[in-house]
Amino acid sequence: MKVSGKIGLLLLTISLLMVSQTITACPPTCRCSSLPSGLGANCSARHLTTIEGFQFDAATRSLIFSVNNLTSLQTGVFDGLPQLLYLYLDRNNLTALPLGIFQNVSTLRLITLAWNKLMSLPLGIFPTPSKLNSLDISFNNLTSLQAGVFDGLSQLYTLYLYANKLTVLPLGIFQK
Repeated sequence: MKVSGKIGLLLLTISLLMVSQTITACPPTCRCSSLPSGLGANCSARHLTTIEGFQFDAATRSLIFSVNNLTSLQTGVFDGLPQLLYLYLDRNNLTALPLGIFQNVSTLRLITLAWNKLMSLPLGIFPTPSKLNSLDISFNNLTSLQAGVFDGLSQLYTLYLYANKLTVLPLGIFQK
């Protein structure tokens, strides 16, 4: 069967797109798939206690680590993911986040850290400039937030803080 003209060009384009979305790295405990917006990795509900050493394709746009037993993360664990847009770390046992954890993923649009045990957020935790427009840190143990913790998040549109132990917020916390 001979394919020519516009149909042939269409088939060639589809083939090239499929090759460009080939998954080259996916940890065995995760389900990785090609999505319309890029590659996604779902590592939720796997009883994970760490994600150190996990390798993901550089084209990954979505990482889901929800409903695991993560207690800590190391700085640099998300390095090498220049297209990462969505990061779900909700429903774990994280008590703290290291400074610089998000510094090399300035493409992030959404971070979900709800239902953890975070007690504080260090100044400089979020990259600047940042494209982050949704941050969920609800249902944690936050007792206070430092002035400046949200500086540089000029595109932040949605911030969920409810169900924490916050009684007062610093004056000007949302100024910059």
